[in-house]
Amino acid sequence: VGLDFDAEGRVAGAGGLFLQAMPGASGEALDRVERLVYGMNSLGETFATGATRLDVCLRSFPFFDYNHLDEKPARFNCSCSKERLGSYMASLPGSELDDMAANGPFPFTAVCHNCGSAYEYSRADLETMASERAGGNSSQVV
Repeated sequence: VGLDFDAEGRVAGAGGLFLQAMPGASGEALDRVERLVYGMNSLGETFATGATRLDVCLRSFPFFDYNHLDEKPARFNCSCSKERLGSYMASLPGSELDDMAANGPFPFTAVCHNCGSAYEYSRADLETMASERAGGNSSQVV
């Protein structure tokens, strides 16, 4: 796995490699692959320069014959939403939720730990969460 960041700290390139020995693979071939992998440049840096997955395979494993069968894009997908983060906030201890609703800051901003998306909650949103929690109704959160 490799990561490369730009000057602002954002991911410029990222990559990982998954290799699996096929039945009948010789120990010599596996040793050779292992040496090649240890000698590879950072995949993050490689992909940040615009290289493709096929480029990486051709450059990194030039001595092996293989059949390029298919390519599927790898994508990061975060399923966060304002509602989902709101439900996590609603599960905080009542005293913390009451304190947030009373003292803010407003709007209160919650940031997804996985993707960095920010969601804002008004005082009314927090008061609703706190009152629904106190009443035992957590089915409708923000």
